[in-house]
Amino acid sequence: MSTPRKPCEVTYSKNYFYTSHKGNKYDPKESIEGSGQSIVKVKCYDSNKIIREDFAVCFDGQWYPSDHTCEQKKCDAIHDISTEVYSCTSPEGVPVSCQQPSLPGTTITIRCVSSRDLTPDERTTQQKICLENGEWENWTRCHLQCGLVFNNDSSTEKNNSISNALYEHPWHAVVYLGKYGEWIQYCLGTLISNYIVITAHSCFGGGFDEEAGEISEEIQLKIVFAKYYRDFRRKEPSTPLMFSVVKFYRLNNILLLVVARYIEFSDTVRSVCLDHRTGKLDEGIGHIVGWGKDETGGLQARMTKSIKCESDEFCSLSKQHTFTPGDIGSGLVYQKSDGLFYLRGVFTTFFENSKLNLQSPIFTSTTDETNRNFIMKWSNRINKWVGNRNFI
Repeated sequence: MSTPRKPCEVTYSKNYFYTSHKGNKYDPKESIEGSGQSIVKVKCYDSNKIIREDFAVCFDGQWYPSDHTCEQKKCDAIHDISTEVYSCTSPEGVPVSCQQPSLPGTTITIRCVSSRDLTPDERTTQQKICLENGEWENWTRCHLQCGLVFNNDSSTEKNNSISNALYEHPWHAVVYLGKYGEWIQYCLGTLISNYIVITAHSCFGGGFDEEAGEISEEIQLKIVFAKYYRDFRRKEPSTPLMFSVVKFYRLNNILLLVVARYIEFSDTVRSVCLDHRTGKLDEGIGHIVGWGKDETGGLQARMTKSIKCESDEFCSLSKQHTFTPGDIGSGLVYQKSDGLFYLRGVFTTFFENSKLNLQSPIFTSTTDETNRNFIMKWSNRINKWVGNRNFI
């Protein structure tokens, strides 16, 4: 028969108190059983202070740990990013590193990186304070302008013919599937933020947990930008950027693929703009990027036998381009009067009329109100998660 363990007495402190796991406060001198099976929480009376080891366990009459110290909450360390640089000043006015946790009263100066492609309304400098609760005051992020296209300054004709395509369509993305040790082009997509590529759900088969938005361990997806050739292994005129897909969000035939790392924009990698207006756009010339057939001579695609489109779908024709299954997932982009390029729809399937020998592309509209709200909801949420450092 085992010897009973001594209980512990809840001690009095003017700085902190004990609670049960459910949050019920213990009174001083209250007895806690000493088997070591019960964990109590330790909290500071001052909500602006924190205990690093905020728990205690009673074992045979002794608390482990036996002492607790309430420390002032500090603001998170801040590191420079591609669009912003930071400098910090202590409450006493002394320059300090922003890359270490900061005391309340510390001032941070945020400067947008000098660049030709910041949004026009960006303020070049902001100053914010580390608050008593250990949170930085919110500031307006420096965002690179979407939908911009820059000229290629390359001096050789050969490089121009290849890289101009990359400069002209910097939002173009290629989705590769890892299969049997090889990477196969699976779908096309369009970059809409520093973390999200939009594509067509019709490209993908099984392996997706629709409820959780998770990709099964058996499936490996990578997204590549600034890639001219379809072959994954072929040497490129410039260095492509490659990212692993870690999450997805789906609404009908629209699929948002989320990558784990920040996608840094450049002249050949940049997001297209999302139109803030819903409904139909004025007719104009749209742009779409695609290779057509793959290395084996063809890609499979879902064919629609009926010409009837859903309410969020539309058809579009081109005299210069013959649409093929290899184009599925690509975005249809229009240039508006402000000179920027905006996403109009995602190529999701074909309409096939064998009698008329007609094969027409069907696009899912991204300006349809429901679709647009879905895209904006997840774009904003992911930006918020990233800002709060709670992302993936």
